[in-house]
Amino acid sequence: MATNTLIERKGARVGLLTTAGFRDLLEMREGMKEDRYNLRMPPVEPLVPRYLRLGVPERVRWNGEVATLPGRGGSGAGAHGAGAGGVEALAVCLLFSYLNPSHEQRIAELIRATFPDMYLSLSHEILPQIKEFDRLSTTVVNAYVGPVFGEYLRHLKERLAMLAPLREVLIMQSNGGVAPLDDARRLAVQAILSEPAGGVSGAAFYGQQVGPVEGHWL
Repeated sequence: MATNTLIERKGARVGLLTTAGFRDLLEMREGMKEDRYNLRMPPVEPLVPRYLRLGVPERVRWNGEVATLPGRGGSGAGAHGAGAGGVEALAVCLLFSYLNPSHEQRIAELIRATFPDMYLSLSHEILPQIKEFDRLSTTVVNAYVGPVFGEYLRHLKERLAMLAPLREVLIMQSNGGVAPLDDARRLAVQAILSEPAGGVSGAAFYGQQVGPVEGHWL
């Protein structure tokens, strides 16, 4: 479901809040393209249109020190602006938030106070590591597939509960592991390409159980 939602571009309507001056990073990417010498290659269409990408006046330095606190006015205006655009999910990705997530956490508080049912994707929770575009794009993809995937998981749990008593439902992840339903919904991006990863993990486990067969290895 998560993979198909992304491939078919049937995800949620997403708004993006990022550090002021960096809203076009999603479109600029890293200045690279798949076919770098093809001058006629059309640009990749971003998952969030530009008018739904809003800048928040704040700044955290490269070492995690706060240079500019996020003003309540700017953060609130960004949240209200995204809400006015009819978005179903919000992605928040600020500069160096993987070192100091306090600004993202503050903005998340304001958003939840105004839109308690909004699906919220925070970059310091989704991919807390260096490289701004990787963190930004992954956070946006999480917000894009999260509402659709979350609704699917809700229906799945209800239907399974009708068949037999449930103790715990675990969802396959792209790293070959599993996650509980609530975590799988919050970190929906980790379910993308989980089916081939699950096939490899299952085959490896089966091979370990069977062991070597005379003349062959499984």
